[in-house]
Amino acid sequence: MKIKEINNFSVEEFVPSEIWHHWKERSTLFINPQIMFLAQGIRNRYKKSVVINNWKWHTKGMYLYNYSGYRPPDCKTGSFLSRHKMGLCIDIKVSGMSAPEVQADIKTNYETVFKPLGLTAIEADTPTWTHLSIEWTQSNKLWVIPKPKKQELKNGHH
Repeated sequence: MKIKEINNFSVEEFVPSEIWHHWKERSTLFINPQIMFLAQGIRNRYKKSVVINNWKWHTKGMYLYNYSGYRPPDCKTGSFLSRHKMGLCIDIKVSGMSAPEVQADIKTNYETVFKPLGLTAIEADTPTWTHLSIEWTQSNKLWVIPKPKKQELKNGHH
């Protein structure tokens, strides 16, 4: 389902398949609309394909992304209090660009390009995806969430 004013994305790309199959168009209730506008702004900036979830278009040999947007509370991916479970963030992959390239561009052009789109946080050093978040923050600066240590991941803090 296309979203008004969001030309290059559909709702299915922001929610996992099980949410879409149950809620259909009402799946937008699980996502903060600002995250959809942020995704479109990223797409407009790079003029390249941006992948969030691809379960609807998944083909053999392609990596399946089902939890790169909203994650239901019972989802085992991420932590209990993950912003994904609040509809406040997405993990993106930009065609033809590495995640470090995207992250560097965001840091360099935050004030003029990404802050006006509502971006407030990214994760540091994610190797194959870029985590974009519209956190509740008092800061006027980009919040770079430190990469969790392996022990923290084991204990469910990510």
